[in-house]
Amino acid sequence: LSREIPLWVISYNDRSYPAVTEFEKLLRNTSRQVTVHRFEYLHSRGGKGSVKGSSEILWVAERL
Repeated sequence: LSREIPLWVISYNDRSYPAVTEFEKLLRNTSRQVTVHRFEYLHSRGGKGSVKGSSEILWVAERL
């Protein structure tokens, strides 16, 4: 089960669904300590989400 995994690392593009704020609410409701890192794309990488100005969100959720 996922609750037995001590550390979750989730990469998420800010152009994805659901919105970043909604996804973060879901994670914060898991009784885990959540840290958020945001990396902005400075150049286009060829994919729909990897466009200059968009961001990749990295959530790290540690079991308490």
